[in-house]
Amino acid sequence: MPAPPKAELAQAMGGLRGMRLGMLEGNTDEGYISVGAGIGNIHAITSVAEVVNQLAV
Repeated sequence: MPAPPKAELAQAMGGLRGMRLGMLEGNTDEGYISVGAGIGNIHAITSVAEVVNQLAV
């Protein structure tokens, strides 16, 4: 399936309004959160207890 045109994609995402709603206001029902750059740095899923123990050492 080919990628949609950029204008069509921007309209579906709500443009900058969607980014503002999701990233600044926390409304992920109507907006979106961009995770592209940061998601590549996740190498494991750990519990909060494990994270606290790692920080305490």
